[in-house]
Amino acid sequence: GDTVLYNGGNALDYDTAPGAGTAGTVTLSETAANFKELTVFGKYNGYETSVTLTNPDGLDSALQLFIPDAGPATLTYIKSRAIFISGTSITSTGWTAMWISDTATHFDAVAAPEIAIVRVEGRR
Repeated sequence: GDTVLYNGGNALDYDTAPGAGTAGTVTLSETAANFKELTVFGKYNGYETSVTLTNPDGLDSALQLFIPDAGPATLTYIKSRAIFISGTSITSTGWTAMWISDTATHFDAVAAPEIAIVRVEGRR
């Protein structure tokens, strides 16, 4: 079964909704090395995303969020948060946001991640 290793500040229970989470470092209740898979759930401005990682300890990955019509109707907004999983920590290694329009492609990188990690579930 699934084990809830982080729940955004709320109780580590599958039936408890996640709390607000953090765009900073996440501390897991148990080392990632004990799990074959981790699913990391992220949230930004009401939109949600998730990524499932196999053999997660020591992995670099990214949470990506596709937000249609975040600005003018011609723009599509993609946010990404790069993460590194090691032991009981998930840290950020940077993030990028990309706008794609019908006339040009624009990239913008900002130092601080904006996608909050709200829940992490593990499967043994």
